[in-house]
Amino acid sequence: MSVGYVNIRDAPPDYRSISDTASANEPLIMIPIRIWIDSISSFLFEHRLDGVELFYRLPLSKEDKDNFVFFVRELRYKLESMRKTTSRQTPYIVAVYASPHSWAVKGESLVSDLLPSVDFFNVETDNFNAPNLETGVTGPLSPLYSKNDQSIDSKMRAYVCIAKEPSRLNFIVPFRGVSWKNVEYPLENEEQYRTVRMKNESGNALAWRDFKKEWDLSSAVWDEKSKTPYVWNPKNRSLLTFENERSMREKMEYMISKNLGGITVDRVEWDDDSNTLLNALTSIDVCPGGPKFKKNEVNYYCE
Repeated sequence: MSVGYVNIRDAPPDYRSISDTASANEPLIMIPIRIWIDSISSFLFEHRLDGVELFYRLPLSKEDKDNFVFFVRELRYKLESMRKTTSRQTPYIVAVYASPHSWAVKGESLVSDLLPSVDFFNVETDNFNAPNLETGVTGPLSPLYSKNDQSIDSKMRAYVCIAKEPSRLNFIVPFRGVSWKNVEYPLENEEQYRTVRMKNESGNALAWRDFKKEWDLSSAVWDEKSKTPYVWNPKNRSLLTFENERSMREKMEYMISKNLGGITVDRVEWDDDSNTLLNALTSIDVCPGGPKFKKNEVNYYCE
């Protein structure tokens, strides 16, 4: 179960808005925090679910962050109390959808503040070069590595070095790609990273099940740096950046090598009817011959 968390803007202490996208001039719909927590816990119990993911992508002010930490702590307390009263054998899982840009930076305490109440951080690593960012440059959505810090490796290193508990950190992978048009010249001889004209109309996200029908994937080229494939059509100046079975296996191998908690899939239904990408992920034995590392052994260099 995934829940979009709520933003605070001039609200009474015990209240939250149900939208984090409303403009300053739009009316807020307010609900007491206790009702919100009771609603989540009741839903989990009634539908026999194991946990909840809280989606609150950009708490900006200190007040927003403090309120979010308070909310998660109170939710954890409620779920633990419900577990005991219902004689549930295993604890409920509380996960948070974590921003790749503002949470794991020097001087930010949000990750550390949430650690006592959260089981997993699902780090947003599936949107690095999305067309909606309007950067005017193409690129893979979820590269393992890159020349800059826009990669799974860079962001997970930052999180692990702050949290010190890699087993509680997951990264998100997409079952989708981007079909780019009006594509021009490569940057620094990297074929996936190209400039585009009309950057606000340059690309569209496509589910794996859909772009297999629209593109000839037999002409795909493997990019060793990002560990992702792409298809470049110079005739019509179009580019497809995407994930395939090989890139999914590479991500699983990376997750194991870094002793991370796991992988989170964005939109499982975007796989094809044969579950091609999901099967690629599950084909990798997570513990061949037993665990390779101690729990929470850090396999990154942290300054």
